[in-house]
Amino acid sequence: MMIIMAIALVVVSVAIVMLLLKQGSTDAIIGKTEQEIDTKASTAEALTVMAYDRSGFAHHNNSGVGAYKDDGTLKPDARVLYVTAQTAKTVTMDVVKNSKGETDTYTGLQNIINGYQKGYETRPLDVRIIGTLRDSDMDELLSNEGLQVKGKNNTIPLNITIEVIGEDAAIWGFGMLLRNAVSVELRNFAVMLCMDDCISLDTDNMYCWLHNLDLYYGKTGGDSDQAKGDGALDTKKSQYVTHSYNHFWDTGKTHLNGNGDTTLNYITYHHNWYDHSDSRHPLVRVSS
Repeated sequence: MMIIMAIALVVVSVAIVMLLLKQGSTDAIIGKTEQEIDTKASTAEALTVMAYDRSGFAHHNNSGVGAYKDDGTLKPDARVLYVTAQTAKTVTMDVVKNSKGETDTYTGLQNIINGYQKGYETRPLDVRIIGTLRDSDMDELLSNEGLQVKGKNNTIPLNITIEVIGEDAAIWGFGMLLRNAVSVELRNFAVMLCMDDCISLDTDNMYCWLHNLDLYYGKTGGDSDQAKGDGALDTKKSQYVTHSYNHFWDTGKTHLNGNGDTTLNYITYHHNWYDHSDSRHPLVRVSS
């Protein structure tokens, strides 16, 4: 029996707990407080938990993309970072900074993720954003796309998942750049009015899984073909990537796949919905 309680009056607490469940069936008791659990809680019997579709090259000969294991539970030693619009600049986390295992305390969402770039922190990280996060809420944005997720090189796994929880699950006014990112998962949020690309995988990314996203048009750029921003989801010089179950709404240049690549890519696109999107579904320059 799973007991589900609200956390600090956050309405989405049920969704948070659901993230922790394995595939299968379970019973749940739902209430806001311990007293309510005892007196007037609701019971959900035979609650069905379904696994994400893990087909595609991101999982080819590879287990557990991001902070989660393939059974839907967090990896051992994984840490969970809750972020809201009110805390994105002030949230803190200790990150290992050297081979001696010493740590520094990083403040702000972008700064914490940037701490992983040194390559010494091995504990998986699950970033759970609650509600909508705007560009003005962020501590800083380190790329022209917006939030930068960058590893030390393309051999050290980051094991990072970024997900958003709630009916208003979105990032607004910025996108994301992945570079040297190994074992990174992005899921369950919308990207609205991004700066350039909604999400760009640019250079030496491996085993990345981007799924269940809603990607909208971006801010108007300086070129004639950038009335709706640049790309929605571009993948360049990256290997073993899956884009699945994403919704592209009124995007302009939706996908660019490959740009001067010289190696085999192994990119999977499946179960994506191109809804009034204009072009590049995808545009493949180099790929396999």
